Amino acid sequence: MASLPETTVTVQFDAALRAAATLARSRYAGEHARIERGLVIALNSGVTLHADCTATVQSSSDPEVQYRIVAGVCDCPDSTRAPDGRCKHWYAWVLVRKAQGILAAMQTPLRHAYHMASGEEGHARLLPENRVSFAPGGHTHSFVCHASEVCVGPVIQASGRPW
Repeated sequence: MASLPETTVTVQFDAALRAAATLARSRYAGEHARIERGLVIALNSGVTLHADCTATVQSSSDPEVQYRIVAGVCDCPDSTRAPDGRCKHWYAWVLVRKAQGILAAMQTPLRHAYHMASGEEGHARLLPENRVSFAPGGHTHSFVCHASEVCVGPVIQASGRPW
């Protein structure tokens, strides 16, 4: 499989970061300033995720300073003042992780699906851990459910029609 050019990947990741920030702004209404500062850090590649589930996030005021996030807690001075420890570094970390999830979901094929409990027909993407993102026919909303709740059909072809 041919890989995408680096500029395409960067543009897609930046778009996913911005989408994640939009979701964060709707969830954390009073924290727009910290979310925006976290987005700037993330867009400038200031977040490094580590294999041990920790992260290093660059300071926005001093490029020589980095803060660590361990178990979802940032060690910067602002994290003690921020609501529930959600400082700009925490938001940068969360936005990067959410953007990675958005990109991963975009790379899985869209399939025809039927949600057995609601009886709705629509589209689904298979997610890790036996989960499915299901969008009913109108596509005004989607939700994540267990794979056993959805009857998943064939992949939708590039034309948008399976046949």
